[in-house]
Amino acid sequence: MTTRQQRRARARAPLEKKRSGLGFVAMLTVILLAGIAGVVFLRANPPKLTRGALATDHWHAALKLQLCGKPIGPFPPTEGEIHTHGDGQIHVHPKDPAYTGDNANLGAFFQSAESTLGLDDEGKRFLAMPDGKTYKDGDECPDLEGTHELVVLKNDELVEGDPHKLIIHDGDEIVVRFGPEPKPGTPPAPNPLTEMMQQFQQQMEQQQGGAPPGAEGDPAQGGPDGSDPATQPQ
Repeated sequence: MTTRQQRRARARAPLEKKRSGLGFVAMLTVILLAGIAGVVFLRANPPKLTRGALATDHWHAALKLQLCGKPIGPFPPTEGEIHTHGDGQIHVHPKDPAYTGDNANLGAFFQSAESTLGLDDEGKRFLAMPDGKTYKDGDECPDLEGTHELVVLKNDELVEGDPHKLIIHDGDEIVVRFGPEPKPGTPPAPNPLTEMMQQFQQQMEQQQGGAPPGAEGDPAQGGPDGSDPATQPQ
Protein backbone atom coordinates (compact mmCIF):
# COMPACT_ATOMS: atom_id res chain seq x y z
CA MET A 1 0.00 0.00 0.00
CA THR A 2 1.39 3.37 -1.04
CA THR A 3 1.71 5.90 1.71
CA ARG A 4 0.89 9.58 1.42
CA GLN A 5 4.60 10.52 1.64
CA GLN A 6 5.46 8.17 -1.24
CA ARG A 7 2.72 9.68 -3.39
CA ARG A 8 4.03 13.19 -2.68
CA ALA A 9 7.61 12.15 -3.57
CA ARG A 10 6.42 10.68 -6.88
CA ALA A 11 4.55 13.87 -7.64
CA ARG A 12 7.58 16.04 -6.93
CA ALA A 13 10.03 13.98 -9.06
CA PRO A 14 8.93 15.30 -12.52
CA LEU A 15 8.96 18.87 -11.23
CA GLU A 16 12.51 18.51 -9.93
CA LYS A 17 13.67 17.03 -13.24
CA LYS A 18 12.02 19.87 -15.13
CA ARG A 19 13.62 22.44 -12.87
CA SER A 20 17.01 20.77 -13.30
CA GLY A 21 16.61 20.87 -17.08
CA LEU A 22 15.65 24.52 -17.05
CA GLY A 23 18.65 25.34 -14.89
CA PHE A 24 20.99 23.61 -17.34
CA VAL A 25 19.49 25.50 -20.29
CA ALA A 26 19.80 28.77 -18.40
CA MET A 27 23.45 28.07 -17.62
CA LEU A 28 24.19 27.32 -21.29
CA THR A 29 22.41 30.52 -22.30
CA VAL A 30 24.50 32.59 -19.91
CA ILE A 31 27.73 30.99 -21.20
CA LEU A 32 26.69 31.60 -24.81
CA LEU A 33 25.80 35.23 -24.17
CA ALA A 34 29.06 35.79 -22.31
CA GLY A 35 30.99 34.34 -25.23
CA ILE A 36 29.21 36.58 -27.74
CA ALA A 37 29.83 39.62 -25.54
CA GLY A 38 33.52 38.70 -25.34
CA VAL A 39 33.83 38.44 -29.11
CA VAL A 40 32.10 41.80 -29.60
CA PHE A 41 34.34 43.44 -27.00
CA LEU A 42 37.53 42.08 -28.55
CA ARG A 43 36.49 43.25 -31.98
CA ALA A 44 35.75 46.72 -30.65
CA ASN A 45 38.85 46.77 -28.45
CA PRO A 46 41.51 44.61 -30.09
CA PRO A 47 44.67 43.98 -28.05
CA LYS A 48 47.68 46.09 -28.92
CA LEU A 49 49.81 44.58 -31.64
CA THR A 50 53.38 44.03 -30.52
CA ARG A 51 54.96 42.36 -33.53
CA GLY A 52 56.43 44.25 -36.44
CA ALA A 53 55.15 44.19 -39.99
CA LEU A 54 55.18 40.98 -42.00
CA ALA A 55 55.67 40.58 -45.73
CA THR A 56 51.88 40.55 -46.20
CA ASP A 57 51.34 43.83 -44.31
CA HIS A 58 51.06 47.34 -45.74
CA TRP A 59 51.04 49.84 -42.90
CA HIS A 60 51.18 53.62 -42.62
CA ALA A 61 52.28 55.85 -39.74
CA ALA A 62 52.40 59.63 -39.45
CA LEU A 63 55.76 61.25 -38.65
CA LYS A 64 56.46 64.73 -37.31
CA LEU A 65 60.03 66.01 -37.00
CA GLN A 66 60.66 69.00 -34.73
CA LEU A 67 64.13 70.46 -34.22
CA CYS A 68 65.08 73.37 -31.96
CA GLY A 69 61.55 74.71 -31.69
CA LYS A 70 60.79 74.47 -35.43
CA PRO A 71 58.65 71.96 -37.30
CA ILE A 72 60.61 70.40 -40.16
CA GLY A 73 58.94 69.76 -43.48
CA PRO A 74 58.32 66.15 -44.51
CA PHE A 75 61.11 64.08 -45.97
CA PRO A 76 61.02 63.87 -49.76
CA PRO A 77 60.18 60.52 -51.36
CA THR A 78 62.67 57.84 -50.39
CA GLU A 79 63.31 54.29 -51.53
CA GLY A 80 63.30 51.03 -49.64
CA GLU A 81 60.79 48.75 -47.99
CA ILE A 82 60.22 51.28 -45.19
CA HIS A 83 59.99 54.64 -46.94
CA THR A 84 57.91 57.76 -47.56
CA HIS A 85 56.21 59.27 -50.57
CA GLY A 86 56.94 62.77 -49.33
CA ASP A 87 53.52 62.93 -47.68
CA GLY A 88 54.59 62.92 -44.04
CA GLN A 89 53.70 59.25 -43.79
CA ILE A 90 55.97 56.27 -43.20
CA HIS A 91 55.01 53.46 -45.56
CA VAL A 92 55.81 49.98 -44.25
CA HIS A 93 55.37 47.06 -46.62
CA PRO A 94 58.48 44.91 -46.35
CA LYS A 95 59.32 41.94 -48.51
CA ASP A 96 62.82 41.09 -47.37
CA PRO A 97 63.09 39.41 -43.94
CA ALA A 98 65.72 42.01 -43.09
CA TYR A 99 62.90 44.57 -42.81
CA THR A 100 60.16 42.47 -41.19
CA GLY A 101 59.28 41.88 -37.54
CA ASP A 102 61.48 43.78 -35.12
CA ASN A 103 63.45 45.15 -38.09
CA ALA A 104 60.42 47.10 -39.33
CA ASN A 105 61.42 49.95 -37.06
CA LEU A 106 61.89 53.71 -36.99
CA GLY A 107 65.64 53.47 -37.44
CA ALA A 108 65.17 51.66 -40.75
CA PHE A 109 63.00 54.49 -42.02
CA PHE A 110 65.55 57.16 -41.10
CA GLN A 111 68.22 55.14 -42.89
CA SER A 112 66.10 55.35 -46.05
CA ALA A 113 66.15 59.14 -45.57
CA GLU A 114 69.96 59.33 -45.37
CA SER A 115 69.75 59.89 -41.60
CA THR A 116 70.69 57.98 -38.46
CA LEU A 117 68.61 57.63 -35.30
CA GLY A 118 69.79 55.72 -32.25
CA LEU A 119 72.09 55.64 -29.23
CA ASP A 120 75.76 56.59 -29.18
CA ASP A 121 78.49 54.77 -27.25
CA GLU A 122 77.57 56.72 -24.12
CA GLY A 123 73.91 55.73 -24.32
CA LYS A 124 72.78 59.18 -25.46
CA ARG A 125 70.05 59.49 -28.01
CA PHE A 126 71.01 61.22 -31.24
CA LEU A 127 69.69 62.10 -34.65
CA ALA A 128 72.14 62.70 -37.49
CA MET A 129 70.56 64.50 -40.44
CA PRO A 130 71.69 64.44 -44.10
CA ASP A 131 73.15 67.96 -43.89
CA GLY A 132 75.70 66.77 -41.33
CA LYS A 133 73.99 68.28 -38.29
CA THR A 134 73.58 66.05 -35.25
CA TYR A 135 71.10 66.51 -32.42
CA LYS A 136 72.11 64.61 -29.28
CA ASP A 137 71.04 64.50 -25.66
CA GLY A 138 72.74 67.37 -23.84
CA ASP A 139 73.39 69.48 -26.95
CA GLU A 140 72.36 73.11 -27.36
CA CYS A 141 70.18 74.81 -29.95
CA PRO A 142 71.14 78.05 -31.69
CA ASP A 143 69.32 81.05 -30.21
CA LEU A 144 67.93 78.95 -27.35
CA GLU A 145 69.14 78.74 -23.79
CA GLY A 146 70.28 75.60 -22.05
CA THR A 147 70.71 72.04 -23.24
CA HIS A 148 68.06 69.79 -24.69
CA GLU A 149 67.08 66.15 -25.06
CA LEU A 150 66.01 64.07 -28.04
CA VAL A 151 62.45 62.91 -27.35
CA VAL A 152 60.41 60.34 -29.26
CA LEU A 153 56.65 60.06 -28.80
CA LYS A 154 54.40 57.31 -30.10
CA ASN A 155 50.69 58.08 -29.92
CA ASP A 156 51.45 60.76 -27.29
CA GLU A 157 53.36 58.29 -25.10
CA LEU A 158 57.05 58.76 -24.35
CA VAL A 159 59.23 56.07 -25.91
CA GLU A 160 61.99 54.76 -23.67
CA GLY A 161 65.23 53.11 -24.77
CA ASP A 162 66.80 53.08 -28.21
CA PRO A 163 64.58 55.03 -30.64
CA HIS A 164 66.09 53.12 -33.55
CA LYS A 165 64.32 49.97 -32.34
CA LEU A 166 60.86 51.51 -32.11
CA ILE A 167 58.54 49.17 -34.02
CA ILE A 168 56.16 50.98 -36.37
CA HIS A 169 52.51 49.91 -36.41
CA ASP A 170 49.64 50.85 -38.67
CA GLY A 171 48.03 54.12 -37.65
CA ASP A 172 50.82 55.24 -35.33
CA GLU A 173 51.49 58.93 -34.80
CA ILE A 174 55.21 59.42 -34.15
CA VAL A 175 56.99 62.60 -33.10
CA VAL A 176 60.77 62.99 -33.05
CA ARG A 177 61.66 66.18 -31.23
CA PHE A 178 64.86 67.88 -30.11
CA GLY A 179 64.38 71.00 -28.04
CA PRO A 180 61.10 72.69 -27.15
CA GLU A 181 57.83 71.92 -28.85
CA PRO A 182 57.15 74.40 -31.68
CA LYS A 183 54.67 77.16 -30.92
CA PRO A 184 51.33 76.97 -32.77
CA GLY A 185 51.53 78.63 -36.17
CA THR A 186 55.30 78.29 -36.52
CA PRO A 187 56.04 77.81 -40.24
CA PRO A 188 57.94 74.62 -41.06
CA ALA A 189 61.59 74.79 -41.98
CA PRO A 190 62.72 73.02 -45.17
CA ASN A 191 63.76 69.44 -44.75
CA PRO A 192 67.55 69.17 -45.18
CA LEU A 193 67.20 66.15 -47.46
CA THR A 194 64.82 68.08 -49.69
CA GLU A 195 67.30 70.94 -49.99
CA MET A 196 70.15 68.56 -50.77
CA MET A 197 68.15 66.80 -53.48
CA GLN A 198 67.17 70.13 -55.03
CA GLN A 199 70.80 71.26 -55.09
CA PHE A 200 71.85 67.97 -56.65
CA GLN A 201 69.13 68.30 -59.30
CA GLN A 202 70.31 71.80 -60.17
CA GLN A 203 73.90 70.63 -60.52
CA MET A 204 72.82 67.79 -62.80
CA GLU A 205 70.82 70.16 -65.00
CA GLN A 206 73.77 72.52 -65.27
CA GLN A 207 76.11 69.69 -66.22
CA GLN A 208 73.72 68.34 -68.84
CA GLY A 209 72.99 71.76 -70.31
CA GLY A 210 76.54 73.14 -70.09
CA ALA A 211 77.51 76.60 -68.89
CA PRO A 212 75.20 79.37 -70.18
CA PRO A 213 76.53 81.58 -73.01
CA GLY A 214 78.75 84.41 -71.78
CA ALA A 215 79.41 82.71 -68.46
CA GLU A 216 82.20 84.40 -66.57
CA GLY A 217 85.48 82.55 -66.71
CA ASP A 218 84.60 80.53 -69.86
CA PRO A 219 86.98 81.73 -72.65
CA ALA A 220 85.10 79.77 -75.28
CA GLN A 221 82.01 81.87 -74.58
CA GLY A 222 83.74 85.26 -74.42
CA GLY A 223 84.91 87.51 -71.61
CA PRO A 224 82.82 88.81 -68.74
CA ASP A 225 81.51 91.60 -71.00
CA GLY A 226 80.84 89.25 -73.94
CA SER A 227 83.85 90.48 -75.99
CA ASP A 228 86.39 88.33 -77.82
CA PRO A 229 89.20 87.40 -75.43
CA ALA A 230 91.72 87.78 -78.28
CA THR A 231 90.97 91.47 -78.51
CA GLN A 232 91.39 92.15 -74.83
CA PRO A 233 94.46 94.16 -73.82
CA GLN A 234 97.22 92.10 -72.24
